[in-house]
Amino acid sequence: MSDLECDYYGCSLHKWMLAPVGTGFLYVAARHRQGLAADAAAASKSDNIRKFEEIGTHPAANHNAIAEALAFHQAIGVERRRPGCGI
Repeated sequence: MSDLECDYYGCSLHKWMLAPVGTGFLYVAARHRQGLAADAAAASKSDNIRKFEEIGTHPAANHNAIAEALAFHQAIGVERRRPGCGI
């Protein structure tokens, strides 16, 4: 993320990491976390990135599959994962 020098970045992991549909991540630069509310009901002033995590029960299979998708992505290498490479 430091190479992109971005303030915010969201990504669908099923498109870029071959993880299950419905998985993704959100990056928020540290300097923006304190002033950004996680949702309207819980306008936390915390600068902890975990305030953006969804609370509740989640399918364990999706969580576990993200780790497997990342391992697969690293095993084949980013060069082979680029669009047009047949993967």
